[in-house]
Amino acid sequence: MYYCLVRVLQDDSTTATSREIVHDYFKSPSSTQYSSIIDKNLSQQLLQKLVVNNIDFPQNQFDITLLARKYIENYQIFVRQVQHLNAYQLVISSKNTPKSLSIKLLESLNSLNSKNLYKDIENFEKNYNQEVSKQIQETVPNASKITDDMDQLITIMNDNIDKVLLRNDQLDSLVNKTNKLNNSGVNFKRKTVVIKRKMWIQKVKTKAAIGTAIVLAIGGTALYAAH
Repeated sequence: MYYCLVRVLQDDSTTATSREIVHDYFKSPSSTQYSSIIDKNLSQQLLQKLVVNNIDFPQNQFDITLLARKYIENYQIFVRQVQHLNAYQLVISSKNTPKSLSIKLLESLNSLNSKNLYKDIENFEKNYNQEVSKQIQETVPNASKITDDMDQLITIMNDNIDKVLLRNDQLDSLVNKTNKLNNSGVNFKRKTVVIKRKMWIQKVKTKAAIGTAIVLAIGGTALYAAH
């Protein structure tokens, strides 16, 4: 699992923006029960580069968004906007990690002390796993079925969360497309006005040229008649 708080910086002299990671947390995939085979290829430095250079942050006002685009195969990215800091919180976790764990972590991070980030997140994940196990033990009579039922419960929870969070990302994409369409309409209208102005100027020039030609022709005829 990877967590970070990334701040978006605006250059006052240009419209360009840049990103800086304020603080982050990385748990080696080999040390978690939710790891997979490809996890060994990931590193904290790789994920930092991904966050700073590649991820498109959603511009919506939703609390937490699950990005529909798959930046890393078999991984999911959760994003939460922190407006008063002009920043974003991200959790990158494997698809085997319960989505509710990533969401609850983002919801709890406001109260966590960044100085003790590693310790706080480790304790949070430990308490989460204990709570889930306790709930299943209380509802499942046969203890031997706990693992299977936990997997089934995680699958159902993930499906429900997907429906809500992916909808947020799709709505954000729709808003962006609508804005681009509106901008295209405005640009088309501007171009139409410019073209009409050019056609009017050309028409005036043509009439002036014809008028000048007629005047010169009349003047030439008069001079010829006078001789």
